[in-house]
Amino acid sequence: MNHRFTKATKLMMFMGAVTLVSACDQPISRGALTFYGECIGEVPADCMTVMPTGTDQSFQVNKEPIIEPHHFADAEIATTPFNNEPVIAFALTKEGTVRFAEASAARIGKVIFMLDEGHLITAPTVREAITSGRGQIVAGFTDEQAEDLVARILANRQGLSN
Repeated sequence: MNHRFTKATKLMMFMGAVTLVSACDQPISRGALTFYGECIGEVPADCMTVMPTGTDQSFQVNKEPIIEPHHFADAEIATTPFNNEPVIAFALTKEGTVRFAEASAARIGKVIFMLDEGHLITAPTVREAITSGRGQIVAGFTDEQAEDLVARILANRQGLSN
């Protein structure tokens, strides 16, 4: 379910475990899984603050998501070879692959925040450009959590020809 809503100036909106704060009237995309990049550049109007609940830390992210639910072509549950922990293996559409490659190349040493309906799932640091359009999300999922997230990714994807 992909919701869009608009924030009022300096209004804090609580979205599960994450608070998004911004001084603009831009819509925030919400969906099964959305990736936001750590803010780069010098234009504060292009950024918003993400504050995970229960911490005193806040992070500046670009308002424009890198990956939205419709950028996923496929997803499935896989396991880590180390401890058989469930992980989410995903493939992106052509458009998603290009967006993720460009964003990850621009953010080497920076963080990409993965939010699931406003909940911070994980925030890995980019070590190299991710150009294959494939990846894994390792976040300490239970079997049930992994199954639920994969089901929502698959339900929210659109147009496999992108």
